[in-house]
Amino acid sequence: MATEEKTEQATPRRRQKAREEGQVAQSKDLTGAVSLGAAVLVYKLAGYGIGQTIRQAVEKQFVRIDSFSFTTSALSGQAFHWLAVVGGAVLPIALAALAAGLTANLIQTGFVFSTKKLSPTADKLNPIEGLKRIFSLNGLVEAIKGSLKVAIVAAIAYQVLNNHKAEVLNFQQMEITWALGRMSDIIFEFAMKYCLALLVIGGADYGYQRWQHEKQLRMTRYEVKQEMREREGDPLIRAQQRQRRRALLQQGISAQMPQADVVVTNPTHLAVALMYKGGQMPAPQVVAKGRGAVAARIKKLARAYAIPIIEEPATARALYEATRLGEYVPPVLYQAVAEVLAAVYRAAAERRLRRLARIQQQRQAQDLGNEGSSADNSDTV
Repeated sequence: MATEEKTEQATPRRRQKAREEGQVAQSKDLTGAVSLGAAVLVYKLAGYGIGQTIRQAVEKQFVRIDSFSFTTSALSGQAFHWLAVVGGAVLPIALAALAAGLTANLIQTGFVFSTKKLSPTADKLNPIEGLKRIFSLNGLVEAIKGSLKVAIVAAIAYQVLNNHKAEVLNFQQMEITWALGRMSDIIFEFAMKYCLALLVIGGADYGYQRWQHEKQLRMTRYEVKQEMREREGDPLIRAQQRQRRRALLQQGISAQMPQADVVVTNPTHLAVALMYKGGQMPAPQVVAKGRGAVAARIKKLARAYAIPIIEEPATARALYEATRLGEYVPPVLYQAVAEVLAAVYRAAAERRLRRLARIQQQRQAQDLGNEGSSADNSDTV
């Protein structure tokens, strides 16, 4: 049987499950470019201070060189001393790179913590699966990115060295301090250009990773239906859905709904039920109102209680927007509501007249039948 294609967008549940398993769209190249750029900028800003710190430490070491004893304890102490000096000098650069990398990761993926990818699986240990990953589309993209980065390094190095060719050739004739300063500037220029190129590659790679991630998350129609069945089959979810439906249907319907005189509709989206007792109420009162499912419920109750339903879209919209449940109709709508109630009362009066006419006709027919029966009896006698 042919495999069903994944044509459906991932559901929120599928996305959440993927995040819990550590499957997120992320570009390591973009993170590396941001980290390297931060390190280079911090080095440029603090490089002079770092150089001065190391230079002073070297000068002090040379001053005490005559009195230095080459014992095991002395060499160990010097090793720890130089480790502290170099570590302290490099620490700001390392912290900047770490902070920039973490920030870039958080921007791409948000906070994700999962140990699923660290646990060994059969696919990771299977050499055939490893070969499939190497020769897959992802493997091809990674190979292209690696080749592109090598080519960019070579091109930028050639361009920078070619621009400063004369200075590089004269380094041996310069003072050591000046030569080191100019070499630092050239290295910084190369590093910044390389960082910019990596940012472009990283941005493109992030777009590709997002596209690939969305593609992997896509679902078949069967998977979507199966997930819906699982969710609907959960008793807790079913109970919550029933509770929401009951709340929706009860919302906007008061206990006085059976006493309503008329229900004004939109005709399908809105419904407002009005009750009016002349001499007892200052104006008609809204005893039910709602849209969608609530409107359908109101109309169903109206038919059950034999309440007239009038289709007046403009009046229904005005009543729905201008009133709340239990409020009286505002004066601005008196005329429109009066016309609706008048039509209802006329229709009710006409129905009563027709009913009375039918009753009278039935009585007349009955009387004529009685008279005919009496005549037949007299003729027989």
